[in-house]
Amino acid sequence: MAEATPDDSTFKCVMCEEFIEKPNYTECNHILCIECITESINKGGASCSSCNKSLPLKKLKKLHRSASKPPRITCKQCGLTKLKEKDVEDHILRWCPKTEVTCPAASNRCPWSGYRDERTEHLQTCRYKLQKGRVHEILSQNEHLTMQISQYKDRILKLESEALEAEKKIEHLEERCREYEERIEELINEQQGTGPYRNIELEDFIEKCSCRMTIDLRRRRLKDRDMEIVVDKAMRLKLCKRLLLDENQITSQGIAIITDGLKDNTTLETLNLEKNSIEDQGVQYLSNVLLTKNSTVQRLDLNENNITSTGVQYLADLLKVTRNLKWLELHTNKIGDSGMVLLADVLADHNQSLQVLDLCYNKSITDKSAQSIIDMVRNNRSLRRIHMSGCNLSKSIRDQIRLASNSNRVLEILEV
Repeated sequence: MAEATPDDSTFKCVMCEEFIEKPNYTECNHILCIECITESINKGGASCSSCNKSLPLKKLKKLHRSASKPPRITCKQCGLTKLKEKDVEDHILRWCPKTEVTCPAASNRCPWSGYRDERTEHLQTCRYKLQKGRVHEILSQNEHLTMQISQYKDRILKLESEALEAEKKIEHLEERCREYEERIEELINEQQGTGPYRNIELEDFIEKCSCRMTIDLRRRRLKDRDMEIVVDKAMRLKLCKRLLLDENQITSQGIAIITDGLKDNTTLETLNLEKNSIEDQGVQYLSNVLLTKNSTVQRLDLNENNITSTGVQYLADLLKVTRNLKWLELHTNKIGDSGMVLLADVLADHNQSLQVLDLCYNKSITDKSAQSIIDMVRNNRSLRRIHMSGCNLSKSIRDQIRLASNSNRVLEILEV
């Protein structure tokens, strides 16, 4: 039976009285649905339920063939009629004159688009189509050049790697040459009895520096014995205000020589010793002289010197008394919780003059020293900058430290 409803159609089959969308008219001009036609064919014939006119089998089969034909479709773009359903897509994609298309030279970056029946006119003047052969030639050349560039880049990377290796070898050989030269000079001095050690290059450099200014001796491979020249020429003769000795080969023995020069020095304000090997013994020498003999050094940079909590104890004793030291850098050392507690307690209760403290990347500082750090941040009234990023503090402790800093109106920068 037909499945249409009165809402779907205005046609009704005279046999089953069901509503249908597409009417099928008999010779007597009455309407049958395809299901009733099929059922009547299976019975060998039937008569019209409306007028009782006989519906022969031959007529029913003809009516069935007509009802079973697929519907013809009209193209909504160009209005072409009688299209089979299976041909609609092909018509739109390949033939419909009102389908929007692009220029065949779109791969050559032609921006034109329009209806298919307008494309022929466009192609008569399309400069991209006219240049298609030349464009392909250029694209081919460009592809070849791109490949060459890639090959040259690979070669450059290889040469850069080889150059880097060569530079390392040269640097190593130069270092060996300097060592041999120093050893030769020592042997000559021993044989000739010419007196104290000399470093002519260092002496000449310091000689060219201005008085009461910065003397930059960073990365010069200076050793402990060179510190006698530094003290005599830079501190005593040039009266330098800033002495930069970063990234040399100075140990606690060299620091002992420097502290001897600090005893009677009245000009040095900044002493940078980053990336040496002064260790705890060197810190002790410095702390002792700054505690009793020197009142001018305001900034002390001891980053990356293998300093432990033992060395911090000497600094804590210094900070209890001194009011001169304003800037102390201790990042990337081996300071632990015991050293952190000593330092924090002094800064919380005794020292109100230090303004900058850098303890970054001391990974042995953990949550065990948290309360002392919080008290320091809350109670100290001189520190303007505290740097502790890279320490082994949990997020909750870092949040508590930040919260404690809210009551400190002097502190400007806090990194944890």
